[in-house]
Amino acid sequence: MNGMNKTTCVSLSLLLILFWVEICSAQSIDVEVVDDPSGEGVSARLKFVVGDKRVVRPRNLLVQSEWWLAEPSFSITPKGGEFEFLAQRGHEFSDLRGGFKMEKKTRDIVTVEIPRSTDMHAENWYSGDHHATLELTPLARWQRADAVDFVVGQKQTSGMPEASDAKTSPPTRRPASKSAKNATEALVESTDPNIVGLGLQSESPLLHSRHGPVLLHGWPSEDADSNGASVDNLGMLMERLQSIPPSSTIVPELTSPWTRDVPILLSTQGIRSVQLLSSVNRPLADEPMVFVTGDPKGVFGRVQITRGKERIGIPVYAPFSKEDRLRFKGGRGVGILAEQLYWTMLESGLRLTPTAGTGFGSGDTYLGYNRTYTHHEEPPDTQRWLQSIVSGRTTITNGPLLRTLINQQPPGSTQTSTVGVPIELDIDVSLSVRDPVDYLDVIFNSETIYSAKLEDHYKRGEFPPLKIEESGWLVVRVVTAHEKGYRYTSTAPFYFEFDSQRRISKKAVQFLMGWLRNTEEAVRNTKEWDEYAEHVDSATTFWQSQLDKANAP
Repeated sequence: MNGMNKTTCVSLSLLLILFWVEICSAQSIDVEVVDDPSGEGVSARLKFVVGDKRVVRPRNLLVQSEWWLAEPSFSITPKGGEFEFLAQRGHEFSDLRGGFKMEKKTRDIVTVEIPRSTDMHAENWYSGDHHATLELTPLARWQRADAVDFVVGQKQTSGMPEASDAKTSPPTRRPASKSAKNATEALVESTDPNIVGLGLQSESPLLHSRHGPVLLHGWPSEDADSNGASVDNLGMLMERLQSIPPSSTIVPELTSPWTRDVPILLSTQGIRSVQLLSSVNRPLADEPMVFVTGDPKGVFGRVQITRGKERIGIPVYAPFSKEDRLRFKGGRGVGILAEQLYWTMLESGLRLTPTAGTGFGSGDTYLGYNRTYTHHEEPPDTQRWLQSIVSGRTTITNGPLLRTLINQQPPGSTQTSTVGVPIELDIDVSLSVRDPVDYLDVIFNSETIYSAKLEDHYKRGEFPPLKIEESGWLVVRVVTAHEKGYRYTSTAPFYFEFDSQRRISKKAVQFLMGWLRNTEEAVRNTKEWDEYAEHVDSATTFWQSQLDKANAP
């Protein structure tokens, strides 16, 4: 796959810029959060890292985990001493550290000016969080704080059963006081999308098989009575997946790609996207993989999920060997697992768009930590956003900001040729980082065809000559050195077809068939079997058909 390649320009900017406000002496502090350089009032997330026990949160500010929702202006009256805070607005803005000291009985003002470090809109990229569990009204306030263009709230329906493999505690919420309601109504921010984002929202129902949650983005609102949250019904979910026409912008999305029923759900060919970054990928540390001696046959390991005070292990039935456990140990393990499983799905001949969500509202992450960026020539509305997911025009991240074109085409594009006529690659990459970066990779059909330390690649300023000579898919990714979690960014696949043939790997299909057999063995002698038997048979037929069509090892 070596050949001639055009020169590629790589730009690099640093997002971690620390600012300190002037130390003041006061008894009461008015905090003003503004955009730099416009000076307009904006929202942000704020937490005290020194003196937090001596600061009482104003009643009209929302709180989630350790973060306050710091809206443009509020007052605090902390006890005496030194205080230090951290203010953030998401990946496109610089972090800001500030401090003050309380001594005199006076009143002072602390102005928190948060500059934008990267303008993704200027390069036609727009941000989204594909899974939050809060209701849309409070969610909108957090959305402004992190300038997330598009957010998905999970449709809430009372009385619905929870999924048996991922029981979720209700989101932690504080009762809204009158002052909080008044603050919401009185909140006025700039409508400039370069400051606060587009403010797009959607509400999606979450349906489960027994072990496989799927968000249905864009499901018709008139059918709301029968598509409530956390519906535990394989038959209903399969019916919905099979009923979606190929031309629809309804987007069924797997939120946990390691769960037991994935091979059955994929066999419908109705799944369109996969959350590679999800609620298990968190700012401080990802949820770990746990390997237990004596697990039932077919269980490779368990993904630990924390919801409030509850901690459970979701069994992984994918047919890895015991020797594979080393790959998935440690803080990065679950992130690597999700990525490897996704690549296997692509290798099996399916075209699935990678997305990212946080589960914000029921965990200790913040909205937009995991982000889906979609590519648009003009600012999107909700329908255009969903269409971009269908078309595969995404890049996912929980840190670095990556913008990639190949031969002037965005991710999701299909480039064609005939056997014997290679496709030369002109890779154009722009990258902004705040964490130390391990490496930049170009992955083709699960194999690395180029890898370099970012420093070395930046000095070179271009990729080596690369060309594609067979059908398949390609992603560009950047992985950071963060050891407690898999913090990275990756494009959606770029596709290549020779003689109009889509790649189908025999090895990948056999892996998914082995996964399906483990699923079948897990339910065959249980009360679930009557519900599953028909769907296991149809999935077996589908994967056997894919195996018969395999055209690659």
